Amino acid sequence: MKTILKTENIDKFFYDPIEFHVLKNISFDVKKGEFLSMIGKSGSGKSTLLYILSTMDTDYKGELFID
Repeated sequence: MKTILKTENIDKFFYDPIEFHVLKNISFDVKKGEFLSMIGKSGSGKSTLLYILSTMDTDYKGELFID
């Protein structure tokens, strides 16, 4: 199947009030037709990752491929 979304080594930091490493080395791919869900406790980085995947947040390290 064709890959429609791929992340490679996504890292995200927040700097205020101190440096905090929010996302660490996130890599995965999504194939056409797949259905995914994301679960985790409050503050684990779910919304931060979704903002990156939606391209609303561009201040991160790593690569995001969307086709």
